[in-house]
Amino acid sequence: MPEQILEPFRRGFRLGPVGGDSGDDVYESFEKRINGIDLYGDDSVVYSIRLHLDGDVRRIGPEGGRSKGHLSFAADEYIDRIDGRMGDHWGGNYVIQGLIIRTNKGNRLETGDLNGGRPFYYHIYPGTQIQGFWARGGAGLVALGAYLYVPPSFRPQSTDYDLQKHTLGPSGGQGGSPDSPYEDVKNRGRLKKVTIFADGSHPLPPPPLPQLPPDYWLTVDKIVGIKMEYVWGDSIRYGSESKDRRSLDLDSDDFLIKVAGRYGHPFAKREVVHSLNLLTHKGKKLEVSITEKDYYNLRDFSYDFTWSDKKPIIYGLWGRGAELLDSIGVVI
Repeated sequence: MPEQILEPFRRGFRLGPVGGDSGDDVYESFEKRINGIDLYGDDSVVYSIRLHLDGDVRRIGPEGGRSKGHLSFAADEYIDRIDGRMGDHWGGNYVIQGLIIRTNKGNRLETGDLNGGRPFYYHIYPGTQIQGFWARGGAGLVALGAYLYVPPSFRPQSTDYDLQKHTLGPSGGQGGSPDSPYEDVKNRGRLKKVTIFADGSHPLPPPPLPQLPPDYWLTVDKIVGIKMEYVWGDSIRYGSESKDRRSLDLDSDDFLIKVAGRYGHPFAKREVVHSLNLLTHKGKKLEVSITEKDYYNLRDFSYDFTWSDKKPIIYGLWGRGAELLDSIGVVI
C-alpha cells in the first residue's frame, strides 16, 4: 500500500508556477495532508482549488465561478498528475483556463476550457506526490505552482534514459512552439551540454552614471534561446541563437537537479524568460540573469530536485520560443 503522508512540509519542493505574470493575491497550502478537493470555475477560466485538509478548508485562488464537483481521497490516495490550459482571457490577462487533477487511484476532477490556450503539465516522478499548491490570483486563477512531497521510502528509478519521461511546466509566456516535449527527448540518451543564448546587450543608464552593481556587466536583459545536446541525435533548440552564449558541460555521471529563473514582460511585447539558473548533482552551475528582480517586476519559478540522496534525474529541458525564449520546463 502506498505510504500515507505524514510530514509533507519537511520534504516539500516547489514546482512552477505556470500561468501569467500578473496577480497580487497569493495563496498557499502545503503543511497538511489533502483529504479531498473541490474545483471552482466556469466554461472559460479556473477560479480556485479548494483543499479539504485535516480540520480545515483552504482556498487556492480567488472567489468566483461555480463548484464543478468534489473528490474525496482514500487514506492512501494522493494527487499524482495535473494537466491544464493557460491563455489570454479578458483582454491580455493570462490565466489558467482549464484544469484536470488526477489521483493515484485513477479518480479525476476537471473544470474550465480544456481545449483553448496552451497546455501545461505537472506529470511528477513515480513514487512522489503532489501535496500542496501555491498560486497567484486576480480576475481568475492567474498562475499555479505545486509542492512535491517525497516519501522517506522513495527511491528513484534506474538511470535508463529510454524510460517514459514525465513533464513539468512550462513556466513563462504563451508564445512559441511546441506544445509537447516528449518526442524531443525520446531515445536521445544522457544530456551532455546546455547552452543559453542571451540578448548580449545590457543598456547603459543615461549620464550621470549611477553606482552600478558589481555584477552589472555579467548580466543580461532577456534570454533569446536555449540549446540541449544529448549523446545521441541532433541538438534541440528552443528560441533563437546569439553571439552572447554561455554553456554548461555535464560529466557522464552528472545530471541537472534544479532549474530556476524569472519571467515577465519588460523589454518585450509578451511574457518571456529573463533569467535562468541551472544546478547539477555535482555542484556545477550556469547562471544567466538580470540584475534587479524588483525593478523589472519579474516572477520567480523553480523546478527543484535537490533533496539529499533521492534525486530524480532531469533528463532534459523543454520550452517554447521563436526569436525569444517564451517559456521553459523540465522533463524528468
